[in-house]
Amino acid sequence: MKKSAFLMFLLSGFTLFAMLLTSPVQAASDVFFTETFDVAASLAGRWTGTTIVTETHGSGLALKIDNGSVVKNTVLQASLTASEVAGRRVMVRGQVKAANVSTRPLPYNGVKVTLIFTLSDGSTVYGDQATLSDGTFDWTSFCFPITVPTNATAVKISIGLEQVSGTAWFDELRVEADPAMFKETFTDTATIGTRWGGASFTTVAHDSGSALQLTSTNGAGSTVVATTLPAAQYNGRRLLLTGQVKATGVSTKPNSWNGIKMMITYTTADGQTIYPQADIGVGTFDWTNVYAVIVLPTNVTSITLTLGLEKVTGTVAFDNIKIETNPVLASEAFDDGSVGSRWSGGTYSLITHGTGQAMEVTNAVAGSSNRLVMTLPYAALRGRQVTLQGLVKATGVSDKPNSWNGIKMLLTYRTASGTYSYPQVTIGTGTFDWTRFKQIITIPDNITSLTLTLGLELVTGTVDFDDIVIKTDSFSPYWVNPTPNYKGHTAPRLRGTMVAPGMTATDLSVLASWRANVVRWQLGATTYTNGLSTATHSTVLANELAKLDALLPNFSSRGMAVTLDLHSLSTHQFDNATNQKKLIDVWRQLAARYKNGGTNSYSAAIWGYDINNEPHDDAWTETLLTLNELSEQVALAIREIDPTKAIIIEPYNAEPGRMADLRPVRTTNVVYSIHYYNPWSYVAQGVDTAQPYTPITYPGTIEGTTWDSAKMRANVQATVDFQTKYQTSIYVGEFSVLRWAPGGGTFLGDCVNLWESLGWDWTYHAFREWQGWSVEIDATTARTSSTPSATPTDRQQVLTNAFSTNVLPAP
Repeated sequence: MKKSAFLMFLLSGFTLFAMLLTSPVQAASDVFFTETFDVAASLAGRWTGTTIVTETHGSGLALKIDNGSVVKNTVLQASLTASEVAGRRVMVRGQVKAANVSTRPLPYNGVKVTLIFTLSDGSTVYGDQATLSDGTFDWTSFCFPITVPTNATAVKISIGLEQVSGTAWFDELRVEADPAMFKETFTDTATIGTRWGGASFTTVAHDSGSALQLTSTNGAGSTVVATTLPAAQYNGRRLLLTGQVKATGVSTKPNSWNGIKMMITYTTADGQTIYPQADIGVGTFDWTNVYAVIVLPTNVTSITLTLGLEKVTGTVAFDNIKIETNPVLASEAFDDGSVGSRWSGGTYSLITHGTGQAMEVTNAVAGSSNRLVMTLPYAALRGRQVTLQGLVKATGVSDKPNSWNGIKMLLTYRTASGTYSYPQVTIGTGTFDWTRFKQIITIPDNITSLTLTLGLELVTGTVDFDDIVIKTDSFSPYWVNPTPNYKGHTAPRLRGTMVAPGMTATDLSVLASWRANVVRWQLGATTYTNGLSTATHSTVLANELAKLDALLPNFSSRGMAVTLDLHSLSTHQFDNATNQKKLIDVWRQLAARYKNGGTNSYSAAIWGYDINNEPHDDAWTETLLTLNELSEQVALAIREIDPTKAIIIEPYNAEPGRMADLRPVRTTNVVYSIHYYNPWSYVAQGVDTAQPYTPITYPGTIEGTTWDSAKMRANVQATVDFQTKYQTSIYVGEFSVLRWAPGGGTFLGDCVNLWESLGWDWTYHAFREWQGWSVEIDATTARTSSTPSATPTDRQQVLTNAFSTNVLPAP
């Protein structure tokens, strides 16, 4: 339980949906201003400077500023609460459209979106502004960061046209906290000493800037620098502390907590001091990415960030130190006296939980429901990927009559078209103690209402709720892909199959005769169900790599590219922090082995590193890296060693629809991958060969829906959206259908045609792995048989027809 009160900090039309608090808040305000312009009558109360004109945009309104043919200044300004943003790095986001805007006389004129600050000395400072074009352009999204001066006493957002003619429209404005709460690059060497106190330091060149360097000759003392962070902004947050470290001759640690320090130190209101830190080695090593996940309590009174050396000798350098968080969009802790004013529709009681309160909901009548609903200001959640999470405790909750009933932690939103959607957290029944549940939800950008529901639906029993949070990803949306549409090769397309680690040279010859130009090699296949928790993981991995290395010369000589897939040896990555670190370290080893010019003589045949097969983060807790964070840390570790080869990243379970939950990693040469087994009841029918099954035909009605090529295309829309939004390439690492499924040849043909139409590389699952997936065995052959067909099956012909267009060797 967090000792805190409810905070709904979202601003809608600059009306603060928050309560006066009598105790520390659960999380600091992260959305400081929103404006949708949809309620025209209220705009004059918030905006000043010129006559307000609106026009229809989508399902609402947008602001129009029209200078016509006259070159002049026409701007509108609205105020933010200075105390909320002073000293913070914020992002200014929105949408803009322009028509016939004349050429700006100076770089800072033109279509304007900026923040203006009045400082404590009375001076006025203009912040950075959105980079927007002159001329005519359709609706465009913008997002840019600004650091608000710590001594700002007044803050205004300013939009309009400056020293130009023409027309501009503005909509969906937001000012919110930058997920990167703290950044230090040590580039401005003259001011480092004003931010960091402690030991003497030097700076050294690193990349295009500089890094901080510390040297210790006293193994009994500490050589550290520290900077103070604003405790109020960090209270109750989950932090990801990252940075780059280089070491020279650092001696052995006398204790595990000594050595190279990249550490947060915080003190709580009850006098405790805690020292979470990154796990960093000793000795000599080149620039390495390091991290620490830190979950702060809500009663932090002071916090510092420390870098340096403790009870060791040697030299260490630091660069690109960053603290990121997941911005909170709404929260409810049930601790203040106004709970009843926010929730309606059902009955509840408040019970003691920890040092505060929780909501308890009971339902004793079978077939009835007891649900509480709270209205959320929707403007700041439009178009966002959010995580809905909370603590839940259940006592005697009966079985659900339907899968969607039971304990409810649910969002309800209405879109402009009038359609309602009900995404919810999946929660079990029965009796269980306090457990954190969560669900990632993508909210459309055209919602017109949003509510949160807690309670019991068509079940009996008692459920308790606490610390309900809606937060967004820590990814900063102004990131730009440094290698857009990167494929990792120059071939028109990679087309091939998955292969098993038991593949022989004879098998390879057959696949080569089909003209496949890529294989996806499974390290460990599905054998190692404990994944990264396998006690002999390093030995098993060495044996699996030996199998691959034995055939790499054959792949190389035939011009076939190889996708390196860690497969079952990558699983269980969310069991604990040790497994996450092991995954990162394993990929460092693999990159050193298979980078061009690495320790393997035939490493050029490896075109990509598929880092995490069908990841499941169901066991995730806040002290671990999220899937997005883990993928990025693995990618950065690979880039320390191999700067060029493709890194392949999959979303949750490699599901096409879960691409909406994925965020691109911030490095170069990355390809994103899905697997396609939809609908599962069709592609996997009869997978248990010991059990009877009812045949399902494609195309046709499957799971109550018409499945055909059009449905298949719609089913991958989230992946297409990701590809378009982030300018990435897509690789279908697996897709298949069991050979006895009626219409299997048509299904595979529709898959291949779709991948080809979208420009995606692909590998079929699988060649000579398990007879159920084999395209070489006829559909009518017994399910347990491995006897190949005398003539090519229709499924095999789908593949070989596509392979016939392959370019070999695959560059």
